[in-house]
Amino acid sequence: PGRMSISSPTPLTQTQAAPQQQQQHSPRSSSALLQQGQKGQLPAAAGHGAAAAEGAAELLFDRNALFSKYKHSTAEGKRCAEQVKQQQQQVAELKQQIKDIGLQVNSSKEEIDSLAMQLEERKAAAPAGVLNSNSSAGADAGVLDNEQYVLLQQVKAAKSKYRTAFDSLRELRSSLDPAVDSLAAAKEALLAGFDAWL
Repeated sequence: PGRMSISSPTPLTQTQAAPQQQQQHSPRSSSALLQQGQKGQLPAAAGHGAAAAEGAAELLFDRNALFSKYKHSTAEGKRCAEQVKQQQQQVAELKQQIKDIGLQVNSSKEEIDSLAMQLEERKAAAPAGVLNSNSSAGADAGVLDNEQYVLLQQVKAAKSKYRTAFDSLRELRSSLDPAVDSLAAAKEALLAGFDAWL
């Protein structure tokens, strides 16, 4: 019988092998390029942000320096700055006065309550029918002894002081809002003058 010949496999040409090699290496190459691109972009972005922040800080510093120069070196700036300062002092003084008068009002109220309580306790403890020469039968609770009469006069004085302090407090509070508005207007005028001066 005749022998069967087995042919050897035909070797791949370079053009046939190249696509397989490219397919094997392309994912790795793409990943490497992506990583390189990301690594290269990050420092550039960070550097750009730092430069922008530094530029903004320098611009703010320059504007503040110019604003200080306007307030201290120009006639209009000095006038506007002085107006702002005066309005600030007025508002601060009003707030302090309101605080002080408010304490007086609270103190007078506490004094009235304390004296009124003492007067009621004294009336409850005093024997019936006791009459003071300075009191009258129609006064408040009717018959008062000397101690009750003194307490009653103290209550009246405390109420008078309370009313005076409360009226002052109300007047001061009504003056605060216009003063605050004037301060805001003075600040706006200062800034407007500065912008026009630039």
